[in-house]
Order: sequence, then structure tokens, then C-alpha cells
Amino acid sequence: MVGDDILTEETWEHSLFEQTESQSTEEVPRLAEFREAVDHIIDVRNGTLIKLVYLGAYRMSEVLAHVNPYEKEHNQTKAYGKSLVWKTTDFKADAKLTVKTLLLRSAVAKRTKTVDGKPQFFFKTIALPLVPVMFEPWAGDLMRWVHKWRVGKDALYLQRTIEKKCSDPRVVAQAMDKFTERALQFNVSRPTVETIIRKELGRFLPDKSKHTRKNWLRHVRLTHLRQNYDFNEFDLTAFAGWTLGSGMAGRGASGMLDTYVHTGWESWYPKLLKPLTEAY
Repeated sequence: MVGDDILTEETWEHSLFEQTESQSTEEVPRLAEFREAVDHIIDVRNGTLIKLVYLGAYRMSEVLAHVNPYEKEHNQTKAYGKSLVWKTTDFKADAKLTVKTLLLRSAVAKRTKTVDGKPQFFFKTIALPLVPVMFEPWAGDLMRWVHKWRVGKDALYLQRTIEKKCSDPRVVAQAMDKFTERALQFNVSRPTVETIIRKELGRFLPDKSKHTRKNWLRHVRLTHLRQNYDFNEFDLTAFAGWTLGSGMAGRGASGMLDTYVHTGWESWYPKLLKPLTEAY
């Protein structure tokens, strides 16, 4: 059973986005303004990390593969990002349009249950259009980061290590494919990401808060999805990884809603298939 503190956090998030229409532009920058600022980030790693967290409306822990000693000692968070993997697929939007799609699958923080003494994780899948590029140019930037990792020194060192243990090129290739699936995991801690956000996007943070607002990029993304892509309560619930029965989409519904209703990415994905200029 999920703890009261987790339910409180989830209920807080739902309440926040019920009021998304009234959020001030000081707290949530306009879509065009925000994307322009991110596109001007010079450091490729910083820019890619921000795009990834934003596009998936992730909590920071859901893309990070590292927890610093203090957070670990005080059980503040876990490295859910170790579960983040990617693949591509084709989505048939209509009779004339097939969209090359990037799928990101990861464990959702605050949805873990304990069954027979072992943690049981809940996973969500985020879909982003790759081709045509006019829908979401940043999806292509994520794949360029994957390519950069694959030809980088870390991957080459890993490949040589595998080759020393196995002479079969097919086995080596399969092993490298599995490691490449994890190329969007970032081996940095949450305080490091907060520093990056302050450095690159500090001008957007509310003046009343000099530190980085908790999961600010997640807040911005979900607000943009509501305001610019017409996501409804069910769409936002599925995208964010919330439970259906406990929040906006399940108000007044049975507590068994999550047991019998499963909302996949295909239900909301068509709403992202419009040129970015139209979303502005």
C-alpha cells in the first residue's frame, strides 16, 4: 500500500494542475519563450538533460542514475533513472501519415509498492514524434545524444571490455545494443541538475524562490500540455504517471479504476502530432 506521504504528494500535484489555467507567466514561461531559451543553451549535456526531463514531464529522480551519499543516507530519493530505456517505433496516425516515434520507458517515482518484501515498480511510456521533425525537434536532439554516446570513449571502452570476454561479434553487438538503450540515463545527482537549471534557466524561476522549485520542469511541461496541446485530465494523468483513482481523472470514481482501466500512450499521442508553430 502506498504511504500517506506519497498520496499527499500526488494529491498536491493533481490540485496544482486543476488550476493550471490560472498559473502566472512568472512561474510558467510561455511555450515559445521557454523553448527559445533552451535552444540557446551552449552546453550540449545541459541542454539535452533539460530537454529530456521537460519532454517526459519527469521527476528528476526518474532520469538520474546516481544518488549522492547524503540523499542515500537520509533515503531522500532513489535512482529510478536506472530503468530509463528507449526504442523507436512507427505510429500510423492516419491513412497517409506514419510517424517515426521515440518511446521512453521508465519507472515512476512514488508509485512503488512492496509485495512479499520486494519492491514492485510501476512504469510509464512517453512517446515523442521523431519524423516528421516539425512536430518535436527536441526528440531528434535526444537521439543525437544517443549517437554521441555510442561513438564516445565510454562506449568504445565498454565494447573493448566485452570483446575481451567474447569473440562472437553478434553477441558483442547485442550487448552493446542493450547498453545503448540506456544512453539517456544521466549519471549525475539531483543537486547537480538543480544547479544546471539555475544556471541555464534561472531567469524563469519565481523571484520568491532563489532555489530551484521542486520538479519545476515537470510543472512547466504539464502546464504546456494543458494549455498548448489541449490535454485533458485523463491525458495528464497518464502522461505524468499518476494513479487514475486518486486524482483529477478519478474524481468520484471507484477505487478500482486503476485495476480495470489502463490508459496507454496511444490515447494522448495524437494530440502531439501538430507542427510546433501551431502549438505556439
